[in-house]
Amino acid sequence: MCPLIQGLTKLEDVGYDGGHLSFTQTRQGPDGHTSESRFTGTIDNRVLTGIITGDQGGTIAGKQSPRMPEAVGRWDVKLIIVGREHPRKLIISADAEGNLSAIWPSVASTRQEIISDVVFDSNI
Repeated sequence: MCPLIQGLTKLEDVGYDGGHLSFTQTRQGPDGHTSESRFTGTIDNRVLTGIITGDQGGTIAGKQSPRMPEAVGRWDVKLIIVGREHPRKLIISADAEGNLSAIWPSVASTRQEIISDVVFDSNI
């Protein structure tokens, strides 16, 4: 057992093979008593289903959150105009559907330039 953050514990014996996921969770209560639960389930088409056995049994069902596109993040860039470098920040974000948006904060003022029609193609 390895507590990471209050209320969270490290999952052990994590395994994934052919769409089948399993892991063990050991939790320690405030009185020092430990309990162990085992999850076994499947992942199919980004949907997770399974059962938990042990001191606290039950079922689990959920859908994987969308992955963020590789372009999302805070970028330190150099804008070169007429041979002069201008260090800038480019901030690209994505909404729940994966649609991209970006801002180009100005270094000279508090205004931000909004960039439209942001598209990321990893094949370029």
